[in-house]
Amino acid sequence: MKNKLVLFFGILAVFSFVSLPCYAQSTNNDSRLTGTWIDVDGTSTIVFNSDGTGSMDRERIMFGAVEGKMVIYAKGQQFLIDYIISNNGNTLLLMYYLPQTGGRYGQILKKRT
Repeated sequence: MKNKLVLFFGILAVFSFVSLPCYAQSTNNDSRLTGTWIDVDGTSTIVFNSDGTGSMDRERIMFGAVEGKMVIYAKGQQFLIDYIISNNGNTLLLMYYLPQTGGRYGQILKKRT
């Protein structure tokens, strides 16, 4: 398992430096992510477009998502995020670690309909 994670993040790092736009556009195979997502407490909005672009609280982002793993590029930083989307596609759980604070975080979002 550890070797698979190392391999995954190694490949992810190569793609992010070599072909960011191509990676963002070619790996968004979960069409259920496309749309506008609102944090359950109403403090945050994330938009995922089908072409790998979007916005996070009105800041432009690029992203790529494969099998529950997501990379978001925002403000010159890269964020590695695990995600789970509900069976009906209306609830999204994002799980991530912020090295600046040393904390692990979870965020629940509802799809705007």
